[in-house]
Amino acid sequence: MQDDENEQEKEHPVRNLVLSVCDLKQHGDTPLARCGAQSVTLTTRMYLHGGADEKQVYGDLHLLEIEQMRWTELQTNGPAPSARWGHTMESFETDLV
Repeated sequence: MQDDENEQEKEHPVRNLVLSVCDLKQHGDTPLARCGAQSVTLTTRMYLHGGADEKQVYGDLHLLEIEQMRWTELQTNGPAPSARWGHTMESFETDLV
């Protein structure tokens, strides 16, 4: 019996996984919880637009500086996109489209 167990260990070695948990405290103008929002990540920045909760549809645009975990609500130049959820958002080079 012992030989069978040793043979199995050789064929399928046990791997110990080490998982770590870190505290991701967010700072700044953290957006409210919502569903149906869209996000795009460009290098170390993530942009979040729109979404909805039980009471309203959002048209805001937020920036998360990933390395600092700092949120900022951005203001647009020119006409802002309308409030929406379940939409798409993409990046092209350095622009959001």
